[in-house]
Amino acid sequence: MQKEGVYGNVSFPKKRGVAFSLG
Repeated sequence: MQKEGVYGNVSFPKKRGVAFSLG
């Protein structure tokens, strides 16, 4: 799920915490 974390970090920097939480 690291890929989603990376995409989440780039596409949604504001939801960075959420992306990492889901990842």
